[in-house]
Amino acid sequence: MDIPVIPEKEIFVIGDVHGCADELVALLDKLPLRPDTAVVFVGDYIDRGPASRRVIDTVLELAKRVPVYPLMGNHEALLLDFMEEPSPLNSARFIYNGGGATLQSYCEKPGDYDFPESHVAFLLSLKLAYQTDSYIFVHAGLPDLPLNEIHEQAHRETLLWIRGPFHRSSFRWGKTVVHGHSRVARVEVEPHRINVDTGCVYDNLLSAIHLPSRQVYSVAKRGAVEHTFLREPPESKRRAVRFEGQVDVALSEPKGLPVFATLNYNDFGLLLVSVRTPDVQVLSMGQEIAGLIFPNDTYVRVPFRGTVVRIEKDGSIYRYGVRFHAPAVQLP
Repeated sequence: MDIPVIPEKEIFVIGDVHGCADELVALLDKLPLRPDTAVVFVGDYIDRGPASRRVIDTVLELAKRVPVYPLMGNHEALLLDFMEEPSPLNSARFIYNGGGATLQSYCEKPGDYDFPESHVAFLLSLKLAYQTDSYIFVHAGLPDLPLNEIHEQAHRETLLWIRGPFHRSSFRWGKTVVHGHSRVARVEVEPHRINVDTGCVYDNLLSAIHLPSRQVYSVAKRGAVEHTFLREPPESKRRAVRFEGQVDVALSEPKGLPVFATLNYNDFGLLLVSVRTPDVQVLSMGQEIAGLIFPNDTYVRVPFRGTVVRIEKDGSIYRYGVRFHAPAVQLP
């Protein structure tokens, strides 16, 4: 992998922002930036928080004043997949990772959202890693391989999604790895890695670390974040846009049932059909269920709990309307 090089100079590295635009502005105001100070963002500018669009506007505006090196996060990758091909799977992976909040921030009116060309160009320009002589910057982490053996396509999912195996690794890459993606209460400085994701969108802090001094700057979340979703037009009785299409769902409660598939879905519920025995009623009204959306996905497994609130029969096929107990989102 040909990792772009940042000149070895004063650098501020900023953690996952997730739509927290007010906090990003407050943090930038707190940093002693000079015209030649570099700023690295570890990715995840969007999703979950209320102001994804304004976050990207802020990053683009900052880049007019100082050198900015923005990394791609897993959330930007999901958005790009959704924009390139809004298939049921890509849509669901994006929505259940908080993408409804991002789409809502780009809505001029219900049902109509538009991304400025400058924002699309920004997303397409994002790199998977940057490096200096002393540090390598990446969103999630690295595989246990020398840097010259890491390949962009082969290891893309690892760079964007890895957690535990990287955190527990004793491998040494010859440089300190600076990353985000896995939230911690305070900036975490380990012998071989630094984690700057302090979970602002989860009512904690937005943080930056200065290199090489390793001084930490943080601002607190300003008010609790409510779940934001892409709204239906005002005349609709639904609270969120419903997407059509098939996504795998596996139930852990009750046990022993076959895999289901969605007919449609949104943040608040699913319309399910049994894949193997669609002509046999296997769920009952009022039954509480729990399980996973995308059960076979290595990184995007979304747990949910819900209640069967509707059973309908189309010919010989049983369909089950499930209402979540809380909006379903992928665990951080």
